[in-house]
Parts: sequence; structure tokens; C-alpha cells
Amino acid sequence: MSVHMLSLYLQHKDINFTMLPTHVKETIDLLHLLVENYQRKQLQDTEYQKCGDLFLEVDDRTNLARRMRGAAHELTPESFLEQTGIFFYDLIQEIEDAFCTGSSVLPSFGILDPQNLPDTVQELLDYNQLYINRLVEFYGTAKGDTFQGHRVQVRAQFDPVALRTELENFKRHHFMLSIGGDIDQFDSKKIKMLTLHSILKLHSVKNGSAPYAKPVKVVVCGVSDVFHYRNERKPDNKMWIVGLADESMNIKGVLNHEEHLKKCVVGHCLLISNAIVMSDPERLVITKETVLRRSGV
Repeated sequence: MSVHMLSLYLQHKDINFTMLPTHVKETIDLLHLLVENYQRKQLQDTEYQKCGDLFLEVDDRTNLARRMRGAAHELTPESFLEQTGIFFYDLIQEIEDAFCTGSSVLPSFGILDPQNLPDTVQELLDYNQLYINRLVEFYGTAKGDTFQGHRVQVRAQFDPVALRTELENFKRHHFMLSIGGDIDQFDSKKIKMLTLHSILKLHSVKNGSAPYAKPVKVVVCGVSDVFHYRNERKPDNKMWIVGLADESMNIKGVLNHEEHLKKCVVGHCLLISNAIVMSDPERLVITKETVLRRSGV
């Protein structure tokens, strides 16, 4: 089952390769645990326990054949396991051999994931330098491998200096896009961003609400106690009122996803994107799909 789950993960259309080493390790750990259970004859929690019924069926169908052959030996699941040996060690070795090459490299692609970006420009300077070094070393140097006496030499995929420059520039560009700023203003201490007033003006529509994608930077002014309400889909729902403000205005935020509550600390700054803008009355609705990131002042 553990190998089957790993196979399904590899076939998923939205696979995240940065998490692949973690899934491989979990699969190997489960296989080692399975070996221990078999060695201790603890079969009750394994799929192998189903073999008992299977062997009874086989016995019923082959009793006559055994008597005709003069074979008095009764084959049981346990004896079959002992005779054939446990093949899990070979399976574990195959998995380790298949995924050992890029085990340290795959997590390094986490620098491309916007969820891992830091909150401030100051943190960006040292952001994921270890991962950048790994990618430059892996793709920027020649590699060789010997298998059964055959030597294969592969040239470097990229020039190491050019690759490092590209990755450093990319993380800056990525950061500026994530906060809605202009990449040409990266070295400036002031980055022009959306304001509460501008998103209300941009997203005032006839039906009174609309989502917006680019983030707006606000200060959390206050957080209410929890309110309970019910609707047709759920009998018990939770909601909090959050006071938000920036240089242009202040506004009421309606938060209905509890996981976001821990980021709403009074006096702290937030980057909020993909909230729902309501124009009558003016408010932001913070849902499960809303992205909240803490930001420097």
C-alpha cells in the first residue's frame, strides 16, 4: 500500500518535486516497519493476513493432488513466507537507488515556490542561499558515473556563474511580483503598492463584490471575539471582525477562516491578496482562499 501511494503521488498532475524526498523516506520507513512485523509474525495489521483465507481455498482444491503425490506437507502463509524469504529489502534498495541521485537537489527547487518567499527585502538577501549553491553545484559541474565497468561522463548543464546570476535575479523578480511592486524599483526603499482606497475604486462592481489578486499592505488595528452563525451548508460557523488600515483609509475585515487568525496580530503588518472586496458597506472578506503574509513595517 505504501508503494502504491508513492506511485499515485508520482502520477499526480500537480506533483511538487520539492516534497518527493519526504514521500520517499516515508515509504521506506513504512517498508522497514512492515519487515519488522513479518519477522515478529505480527500479521494481523498487514495485507498478508488475507492470505490465510486464500491458502484455505488452495488447500481445499489441492487435497486430492497432495494425496496422489504423497505430499504430507501442509503449506501455510507463515511457512510460505519463511520459504520464499522477505523481498522487501530488495524493494527498499530499488527505491533508494531510483531516488538517490537528486535527493538533495529536489528540495532546492523550493526557491521557485512563492509560498517560501520571505516577508521583507532584508530577508531576501540571504534567502535560500544553500539551495542556490546546491543547484549551481549540481547543474554547473560535470558529472561521471560508472556502472558494471562502463564509464559515462556528462558535461555541465549550465555555466555556473550564469546560473547563479539567473537564480539571484529570479528570486528578486519573484519577490517583487508577489508584493505587487515594480521590479525596476527593487533597490528603492519605497515600493509603490496598491492601497485600500485603490482596490475599492478598482473593484467596485454592480453586484457589490469582487476578488482582487495583487496584495495590499495593511496594519491590524484590532481583532474581535469570535461570532457564531449558521447557514444552509453548516449549522455552526465562526467569524471574526478585524480592523485594518493603511495610509489611505481604514476598513473592516470579515475573517471566516480560523487558520488565518494566528497571523492577525494587533500592531503587525500584513500583505493581503485574493480577499473579497465588498463595496456596500465597504469591507474585506478574508476566506480560506485569501493569502495572508506577515510583512515588515
